[in-house]
Amino acid sequence: MTTHATFTKGHELAAEHPLPLGAKAPAFELLEPATGQTLKSEQVFTKDVLAVYFICNHCPHSRAWEGRLLDLAREFSDRVSTVFISSSAPELYPEDGPDAIRARLTTTSFPAPYLIDLDQAAADAFAAVRTPHAFVFHRTRGLVYNGTVDDKQEDPAAVTRRYLRDALEAAVAGREVATPITPLQGCGIKRRADADVRAKALLSRS
Repeated sequence: MTTHATFTKGHELAAEHPLPLGAKAPAFELLEPATGQTLKSEQVFTKDVLAVYFICNHCPHSRAWEGRLLDLAREFSDRVSTVFISSSAPELYPEDGPDAIRARLTTTSFPAPYLIDLDQAAADAFAAVRTPHAFVFHRTRGLVYNGTVDDKQEDPAAVTRRYLRDALEAAVAGREVATPITPLQGCGIKRRADADVRAKALLSRS
């Protein structure tokens, strides 16, 4: 008799257990492929507001919004500490590995550290779901924004709701964020466990 196994993907599990508003920014220590050094969260979080952007090289959604994220990082660089993190498993997507990120940085200028979460502990700690996934923290108020960049991935000129920009402006001004949680659109962050469980599920069908 053939059985059909089902499983919940890592990013789906993260979506079911989001980081709550008001939560402190999780601590991390991650490799910066550009320098070969590790950076700790306290080295990054030097201003009163911290923006954490989960992105990756392979995802078309992430690439579509990347320019806007880079622009925001530059624009708010004097008021917001920013870090970019890739948590996509390189075994599943080699273009998200350290060498690929290092190569990418030779052609695209990042105004903030671009780190790699090799053990995916940061993705789990932040409950990062998709790429891109933006988190904005205030030093004393904790998490004030969890969500997407804006309402129009395909055409920046057609954007009508600038969720992330509005959140950053509110955070640096000490105001409440009007829309603190927004739906995500993007590629699910690929966990190693997804591949392991999928392999077991396939075996169970044989």
